[in-house]
This record gives sequence, C-alpha cells and structure tokens, in this order.
Amino acid sequence: TVFDATLTSDIDKFRLFNLPADGGTFTIKLTQDATGSRRALVDVFETEGGVTIPVYWPGGVVPTITSTANSTDIYSYKFFSGANITSMGLYGVIGGQNFS
Repeated sequence: TVFDATLTSDIDKFRLFNLPADGGTFTIKLTQDATGSRRALVDVFETEGGVTIPVYWPGGVVPTITSTANSTDIYSYKFFSGANITSMGLYGVIGGQNFS
C-alpha cells in the first residue's frame, strides 16, 4: 500500500481498485522529474468504476505539490470503509513536502 511515482506528465486523478471493505491506509510518494513543474491533483480520487471519492484534509486546505525539479512530496490517506468509500471518503495528511 505504498506507491512511488516519478512525474513525467500531469496527473489529474487517482483511481482506486480492490479496496478492503473494512478500511485501510495507503501512501503516495510523488517525485518531480528533472523538468519539474508537473501537476498532481492529490485530492481527486475515483473508484474503479469512475465514481468520485471525497477527500478531507486538515482545516479543509488541499495541499499543492512542490513543483521544483527532482523534489519529492509524500501524502498518506486513511479510509474507514472501503465498502462505503464514496460516502465516507478519504482522510489525507501530508507526510512531507519538498524533499530534495
């Protein structure tokens, strides 16, 4: 449940597959390539069927990923019901930003 991606283009959504019914966690590590300035929308998630999953952040503030070339951001998500993910949503936290 750890995902590591180097951004070579923009990411406009993440799609989740095979969620455990009773909940869980996962972490995404996003690293800008040598070009940088890639965009990843860390608050846009869908089920495997394409249904939107709400994402909640502390204070309601959605983070913006670091755009510096070769920098890394880490985000973790918790969900309490995979069976009801579209109504209960994901809870996101920033693990750290602008690692270089």
